[in-house]
This record gives sequence, C-alpha cells and structure tokens, in this order.
Amino acid sequence: MPFYLFCFAALAHTSMLALSLARPAGLAEWVLRLLFVGLITDNLTLAFSSVGLGSDWYELANVARYAAHAVFLPLLMLAGVDIAERARCSWANRRETWTIAVVLALTGIAYGLMTEVIGINFVIAEFAGHERLVSAAHLPPFATITSNLLLLATGAAIWHRADWPWLFFATLVVFLVNGATAGKSWGIVAGNSAEIIFVLGWIVTLRHFPVED
Repeated sequence: MPFYLFCFAALAHTSMLALSLARPAGLAEWVLRLLFVGLITDNLTLAFSSVGLGSDWYELANVARYAAHAVFLPLLMLAGVDIAERARCSWANRRETWTIAVVLALTGIAYGLMTEVIGINFVIAEFAGHERLVSAAHLPPFATITSNLLLLATGAAIWHRADWPWLFFATLVVFLVNGATAGKSWGIVAGNSAEIIFVLGWIVTLRHFPVED
C-alpha cells in the first residue's frame, strides 16, 4: 500500500508542477516549483525503495531527498513574504522584512544541511512491509519547525489583511500532521499525504494573488 500512496503523491505533484509552468511566475511561483521537484524526488525515492535498497544509487537518492528538504523548505519563508506583499500587507514591502527573511532562510538552509545532510547515516525503517532508508540522527527539525511557524504567522497576516485563510489552514494541516506523527513508522505516509494539501493551499493562493504586471 505505501508504494501506491507514494506513486500517487509523486504523480499529483508532477501534475501540479506542470500546471504551474503554464502560468506567469514570480519569486513565490519559482520557490513552489523547486518544492515540487523536491517532493517528487522524495516520493519516487520512497516508492522504489524495494528495488533500490542496498544499492549505492539508492543511498545517493536518499541523500538528495534530504538535501532538497533542507534547501527548499526554508525558501518558503521568502515566498510567504512575496505573497504577503501581493496581498498588500504593509510590513511585507519593507527592506527590513526582506533582509530578515533572507537571513532566516539562509540560516535554516545552513542548519538543515549541517544537521540533516552532511555526514548523514542511514538505517532501515519499515511500515506495512515497505522498507526505506531514514536518517539515524534524531535531532529536532528546528529549521522545519521555524519555517512552518513563520508561514503560519504570514498566513494569518494574509487572512487578516485580505480575507484569505487558505494558506494559513494548509500550513496548519501539514504542521499538525507532522507534529502528531513524528517518530511513528507510518508518519512518513501521513506527512507526505498532508503535503498534497499544503501545496494545494499554495496553488490556490498564488492564483488568488497572481504576479502583477
């Protein structure tokens, strides 16, 4: 069953990426496209663990999925400020706001690479007969938590300013699901499913606040 769920998630993200490429793009759209690439890589790597487990290429593929997560997720903080600026949030078009967002994003990327990617060691985890590689380290994902909290605050500000709650709720869903299932063998399935809701929230938000000419 996990194989089909991961394949479905990869197909869903590929379809949404294709739709995104057909529309005008600003900073937020490009960040979301990078996120789609990371999510597709993540789900395909997980789906085909049965044929790759034990091989060098499969270990490299897992390093790539961890690296994509460490690099692309913090960039969503910049995308959030971009959307907030389009929604006419007064604080979003200030130089200080962008400086802080860039510093936080780069710090999150550096922390994620140092704690989740560099020197990574893998162990085998199993759920419903589906084996996969996971990191042996158990450090709290501070960069992910910080990114989600800042996106919740940004989504709440957009909701207040523009009466648009969907980015806030999409972020809340993935934050609660990942928090509630952390450390459980089936948490990866729940988390990857919640990510579909998360990116759908971004897609409808970007359509509601398109790039200005």
